[in-house]
Amino acid sequence: MKNVLLVLCVCFFGIKAQAQLPTFTEYTDFGIKPIVEGDSFFLDIDGDDIHDLAGTMGIENYSFLLEDIVVGTRLYQLDKTTGKAIEIEHPFKNLCLGVFIPVQVDNQYGYDFLLAGNEKYDSFSGNLHSIIYTAREDGGYGKQDLIGLRSLKAVFGEFFTDGESGGFKDLFMSGEDENGDERLIIYRNDNGVFTKVFDFVNTDNALEDCDVVVADIDGDGDDDICSVGTTGMSNHGFTIINNGDGTFSYLDNITPVHASSIAYGDINGDGIVDLIISGFSINLERIHEVCIGNGDGTFKIKNQTIPISGRNNSSSMLYDFDNDGDLDYYLSGAESTTIDGFPGVYGQANIYINDGTGDFTSSVALPGYWESSSSLVTFQKGNKVYTGLFDMGNTNPIPVSNLKASLHVFNQTTLSIADDVLNESISTYPNPVEGNMYLKNNNAIDIKSIQIVDTMGQIVFSSNSFVEKIDFSLYASGLYIIQIQSKDNGVFTKKIIKN
Repeated sequence: MKNVLLVLCVCFFGIKAQAQLPTFTEYTDFGIKPIVEGDSFFLDIDGDDIHDLAGTMGIENYSFLLEDIVVGTRLYQLDKTTGKAIEIEHPFKNLCLGVFIPVQVDNQYGYDFLLAGNEKYDSFSGNLHSIIYTAREDGGYGKQDLIGLRSLKAVFGEFFTDGESGGFKDLFMSGEDENGDERLIIYRNDNGVFTKVFDFVNTDNALEDCDVVVADIDGDGDDDICSVGTTGMSNHGFTIINNGDGTFSYLDNITPVHASSIAYGDINGDGIVDLIISGFSINLERIHEVCIGNGDGTFKIKNQTIPISGRNNSSSMLYDFDNDGDLDYYLSGAESTTIDGFPGVYGQANIYINDGTGDFTSSVALPGYWESSSSLVTFQKGNKVYTGLFDMGNTNPIPVSNLKASLHVFNQTTLSIADDVLNESISTYPNPVEGNMYLKNNNAIDIKSIQIVDTMGQIVFSSNSFVEKIDFSLYASGLYIIQIQSKDNGVFTKKIIKN
């Protein structure tokens, strides 16, 4: 690792005294190959809050003249001994200009995946795919082909809450089809089989070059959708309200941008979802707006003490980087600036520190990227657990590409020897579970206690010795935490999903 010099810009209006600005250290030996024009994810498979798997899809070699373009999809195992991402084999198609999303579509046999996009960067016909890869009991994958799209975004949510989808994750997709038409498609998930319910073609709400998020925008308990992008001739920004009966209302009430990013969360502590939007206007002016939710599906713009520059082809997120209880804001993307005396369009990134009211009053600068794809990642190396900001993209796309990935660590914890020994010994399966969950104590560690608690903190199971199975059919569907403590005070903790 090497320390990174951070640029700190502070405005002295309203900064909370207890906030501690994070210090970032570059982790230089992670091993993920950078991409642009694609998507990436990190996935915690076993519920221990440490990521086990990573995936990328997109363009791995790129030039401004569209020569020597290489499209790839890669899957990585995050090795807990070396702290490296190790590439593993997979059955997925090589795509770009799309999405790569892990999801549990039928709540069986582990994680499934949506992979959608374009086989060839510069060709539409016959090269667009949207595929649901469904995990099978034998370790392979089944496939369901949906309508192929590119320049798309997609989200999963429970959009049909009247019982039609049975609690399974439905699918919203918005992008461009092989005819060059903009499409908005909503699929209902019937126990892992996706059925097209809505299909809008070349309407104002069918967007490409867009960003999409799912959240309860109007506070009624249903999953709603926010989408910003372009129809080719004009930009639009929609709040798509889930009416709870299988229908939707469309509010054209969000800042219209394309080549965009949306970050969402409660940034002013009122319990209502807010949005932060960045991207291009239809005239290619960079726009940035902080939108405070009113709780009814509408928003109001909040002016900032420090102006935040809009960035296109960006990614963004909200996270409490300074551990003061409110959500800070990360934005990485393309911005017109001058570096080393040369004006141009460069990748720029900042963490903007929230004062608790949704006003971002200071910033920390990090390396940024054009066509940014950023994520928070928690990974293990030996007895150390790190949390960091992973970002990748193009540092300067004109006239040739310069693809790069970076990981900046801002939090580190050390597992005790007892924790490490216990975590190596204990395994549980299956997860999710419907009936019995089985436990193995591979190294015969002396166990002091086992507890399972629900999301309300209620203890639903307790034992003062090791048990080899627990009957989850006795419990309601939902999220549970199992904690096992050894007699030398090692602790094993894991999240369990009961179907």
